[in-house]
Amino acid sequence: EMPSALEPFIQRWRRRCAPLRNFRPNECNANSYHAELDHHLTPHFDDRFLSGEILVNLSLGAACTMTFGRDGRKARVDVPRRSLQVVSKEA
Repeated sequence: EMPSALEPFIQRWRRRCAPLRNFRPNECNANSYHAELDHHLTPHFDDRFLSGEILVNLSLGAACTMTFGRDGRKARVDVPRRSLQVVSKEA
């Protein structure tokens, strides 16, 4: 069960983002990264069996850049502070 404090965010996503109309999150992680301490995510694959077809990232505290890679190609995506990133299918 999601924390009740997230419910207003979830409802807003459903109203404003068509791919999320029927989305129901099944997991929530809160991370705090500090660049000056060299905090970062290491390259990884999200388990779509567990998470489903859609992944949602809510960036609250600071902007970041996410790098997606496949078949030797890489794409850098700027994620502004206070933004919602929706990743689906084989992103």
